[in-house]
Amino acid sequence: MGRPTGALAKPDPVMVQAQWLKSLRLAAGLSLRQMAQKTTGQDWTVTHTKLFRAEQGIKPPKWQTVRAYIEECDGNAYKAQRLWNAAADAVARTAARAEPVTAARTVLPPEHISEPLELLHAMRAMRKARGYRSLRELEDAARVDGVSFLPHSTLGAVLSGKRMVSKQMLLCLVGVCTGAGPDSTAMHAWARAWDRADAHRRGRRARTAVASILDELESNRAELLRTREELARRTAPGAAIPAGTDAEAHVHADADADADADGHAETDVTITVTVTVTDGDSTPPGSARPSKPASAWRRFRALVGTALPEPRSLPMTNMLVPRPATSP
Repeated sequence: MGRPTGALAKPDPVMVQAQWLKSLRLAAGLSLRQMAQKTTGQDWTVTHTKLFRAEQGIKPPKWQTVRAYIEECDGNAYKAQRLWNAAADAVARTAARAEPVTAARTVLPPEHISEPLELLHAMRAMRKARGYRSLRELEDAARVDGVSFLPHSTLGAVLSGKRMVSKQMLLCLVGVCTGAGPDSTAMHAWARAWDRADAHRRGRRARTAVASILDELESNRAELLRTREELARRTAPGAAIPAGTDAEAHVHADADADADADGHAETDVTITVTVTVTDGDSTPPGSARPSKPASAWRRFRALVGTALPEPRSLPMTNMLVPRPATSP
């Protein structure tokens, strides 16, 4: 769909200027290259490429190009100035409408900073309030004995949000931009602000690590519940422990994570000891099989969990040899 040509359509100031410049050149009977050759050797030399772009009406040309049309084609300087100003104003209005409106960021004082993003905004505002010095100037201002505590590459990455500022670099930047001393109240306030921002950053990482531990413990919860049910069934009143069973102890750790007001992660660990009774005979091949009374006694002692003495065995000679009869 083309541009409307009705009476209500407003002409484009850039296109109006381009058509006027082209009409001047055609009225003088010059081509683009001939007009460019006339400006060669002067202080305002214009190439034929710039002349061609000026007549296309895509964007307003520089005043040096418009001056070439006035000088070589006998154009009206007053009209040329009026058309050039109108085209420049139209481009500026179009750029202002296309620029997105960004919300003003609230810069917090160091006493109220608690997050890394708030600390970054405060650092940018502090640099801007002191004349927006370049990174090289800040690097030279923080140089001591040939070594700078504010390298321009590291400082640029910090101010662009690519990395977290270190405490030493922050205090050095505060000293360079504000002139505060090492033991001043302002310097201590910035140091505490960095501590809170760093604790907030580390707290998120700690909560992420604790969450992974809780996921792993949750996966074993079902197996532990089945073990407890089996233990309750076997140790119920009146239930006999089958022969040839072994007692095995399991330790289960459960964790619960929480974060305090400063962002530090706190973890509460609960340890639960469960006993699993399993069937089986775990006698290594080639070894002597223990006697049934001793094996049963060790299983019973492992089940109750107390240190009981070993049962004493009676000598077989006393049980087999008959005693002599005594006379009445």
